[in-house]
Amino acid sequence: MDTIIHLGDCWRKEDIAPHKDDIIHYNRQISGYFASAYRYLAAAAQIYLDITICSAPYVKPVVQKTLNQLGETYIKPLAPAGSNEGFLRKLFLTAITPAGILCHVPSFAGATTCVLEGDGFVTGEILQVLCREYLAKGYDVEAFYSPLKPDTQIDHLYIPALSLLFATHDTINQFPLPQGAVSLPLELSLPDDIAAVITQNNALLQQLLDLSVQTIRKAKATHDLLETCYVPHMDFRKVEEIKDSILNTLSLD
Repeated sequence: MDTIIHLGDCWRKEDIAPHKDDIIHYNRQISGYFASAYRYLAAAAQIYLDITICSAPYVKPVVQKTLNQLGETYIKPLAPAGSNEGFLRKLFLTAITPAGILCHVPSFAGATTCVLEGDGFVTGEILQVLCREYLAKGYDVEAFYSPLKPDTQIDHLYIPALSLLFATHDTINQFPLPQGAVSLPLELSLPDDIAAVITQNNALLQQLLDLSVQTIRKAKATHDLLETCYVPHMDFRKVEEIKDSILNTLSLD
């Protein structure tokens, strides 16, 4: 059941009305900050694309070598989990937030972990192949996508039935290395001129990501000011009544 909860119905309108101009002002500021942050992220995505294209001719040998290594250890010994293809669940593990770029990993405590230390566009190719392999063997898979390429690039892969996690550690995914994890450094062999371009692009990418975080942080601070306009004027008894009403409509047996 889907229910839209309109907490505006719980405001004491006569108390909140004097704050109308401040609320409009803060909302406009917040919208402006988010629009700027999205533009920074769009620019970062283009720089990331340029790094990917510049590196493309040198990626294949690393991808193939790593897949051979991972296949021998994690794929070939597995018996099929069933006669049907596994189910793919698409999620996110990394987020760009007011607190910075966060990679939420506590839920994988105890999992066998293989950390691929290399750029996401390299690890993404590897994880796409692994994803297909596990699905073909009948294993359900949770794929966690990149915040810069959310439609195509897998940054982390988890196979629940095996308690097995493949994770990316790079500029965007600051994945802490758990105790006992296997670490695989993925280093590209680049000509000097290409390496110089990529170094420059990585610095620019980091700058744009930092700017996006700073701008989202301003939006959060402004939203905190916005809350001071209406939180003191909420009728929380009505909020509880709405909660109880929704709970009463649910079958919780």
